[in-house]
This record gives sequence, C-alpha cells and structure tokens, in this order.
Amino acid sequence: MESRAFVAPTRIAVLIPTLNEEEGLRATFGDLPFAELRNIGFDATVVVVDGHSTDSTAAVAKSLGTTFFVQRGKGKGAAVREGLEWAGARGIPYAIVMDADFTYPGAALPAMATLLAGISSRLRGGDLVLPLLAVPMFVPALIAGVKASAAALGGAPLGEFAVWLKVLVAFDVMFVAAGYLLFEYVAGEE
Repeated sequence: MESRAFVAPTRIAVLIPTLNEEEGLRATFGDLPFAELRNIGFDATVVVVDGHSTDSTAAVAKSLGTTFFVQRGKGKGAAVREGLEWAGARGIPYAIVMDADFTYPGAALPAMATLLAGISSRLRGGDLVLPLLAVPMFVPALIAGVKASAAALGGAPLGEFAVWLKVLVAFDVMFVAAGYLLFEYVAGEE
C-alpha cells in the first residue's frame, strides 16, 4: 500500500477593504470559490478591513464568518496596508485584495493564487513583494478571460465579447514580448 505524506494547505488571505458595503460584501463573499481553492491546496481566510462604516457592514462581515477589524488609518490604501500587516503577522504568505462592491469575479481567485505561488516559488524569501506588485497587471487579463469565457459558453454572438478577446490578445502579445526579453535572465537563475 502506497503511503502519501500530508501536505498542509497553503494559507492565503483574501483582503476586502470596506466602507458602507453591506450589500456588496454579501455578493462578493458569495462569489468566492472556497471549495475550488481548497481543491488546489489553498486555505483562504477572508479578512474584512473596515473604514469606519456607518451601515451594517460589520454585522454582515461577522455573520459571514470573516475576520473583521476596523482600520486605524483612513482610506483604502491604509486598509490594504493594515490587512497585509495582519496577514504577515500571522505567517500568511499570500494575499489577494478584492473590492467589496462585487467588481471582480471570485472565479479569478484560484488562478491568481496559483500564479502568486508559482512566481514566488522561484524567489528567495525576501523577494515575496514581487508577486504582490505584479497582481494588478494580471487582473484585466483574468477579468477578460472570465468574461469572454462566460459569454462564449453562454452562446453570445462574437460581437458581444470581442472586446474581451482583444484585451486577451493584447496581454498575450505583451507577455510573449516580456518572456522573450526576460527568458535568459530567468532561466539563468539558480
């Protein structure tokens, strides 16, 4: 009988800055693919960092079982920074920031998490900032891929999702060019 070693899931924080987002938070949380993340080896913790909401955002966040705290500073940037500090202090190696107004599809999270893990696996411990800085570059491509796939699978005519295909082609060209320019540098690392 073959014995398999237990591999603990990789922890990832899904940071959601909020300010009066009780309705958007419900929709955003409901779209998060927790089962899919678990299936590919990630243990997601949803962290809601609130900017002093005056609606029932806090009650909604707590009812959903998220980690919730009110930020010390002001603004979305402070919320993101405080969320990253929270995750880092708990040894969570990866974090993805999502808007609470259901702007980005949760379906993109597994791809983003895998991308972060793949990029950082080649980096030394102190270089983990690179994946966090690179994520905003990939979000439009992920959104375009999800939107184009949904439209195509839904039977929409080509004209309805052509703009998303153009975004994907633009990113393909950009990544091929970047890959060509960086291949020797990346392949030469040991």
